[in-house]
Amino acid sequence: MLTTHLTITLLTSLILPVFSLPQVLAPNQALTPRSDLTDTGGSPPPPTKPYPDPPASTTTPPPCQSSSVSDLQTREIWDKFSSLLWDHQDALGAYAYAADNYIQHNPFIPDGRNATLDILVKLLPTVQISDLFRGYDQGKGWAHYRMDGYEPRPVAFADVFRFEGGCIVEHWDVLEELPDNATSEFSLGYESEKS
Repeated sequence: MLTTHLTITLLTSLILPVFSLPQVLAPNQALTPRSDLTDTGGSPPPPTKPYPDPPASTTTPPPCQSSSVSDLQTREIWDKFSSLLWDHQDALGAYAYAADNYIQHNPFIPDGRNATLDILVKLLPTVQISDLFRGYDQGKGWAHYRMDGYEPRPVAFADVFRFEGGCIVEHWDVLEELPDNATSEFSLGYESEKS
């Protein structure tokens, strides 16, 4: 009982003020105490998202059409794109914000939005993305994250996207796989992977 009370107290005092409840909880949806924690030191289950995933897109959307938009509107587009791509792993929904003539600087992927989509639609359901940091400034969005399941060992990715007319028109990325002989306690910028 003490653990349940503590969990509810922490939720209401620390976590919930950060979020706008109407965006996190569906109408008429109430918070329920976590019954999976016990007073005998039980471990909580792995964390889950505080919101349901939207339905994944199932058809390829038309490419983004350039228009006159402000930098603030472009930042809002970036937020939508990055949420769809990394939070919901919905490549088709995310790449509705990419232009057809999307320039791809990854040497293993051809230019064009559809070439990237072909890869991401197959890849995203097979990997887990975590430790996501992202930002936007003056027409460029970036993200740095950990991906498990892409290679045998965890991989760190950094992606940069350039916007023009409200559409993503260019992409750069770099990746680094965690080596077996890592000497840094914070390999790939994450908590220690040493056993």
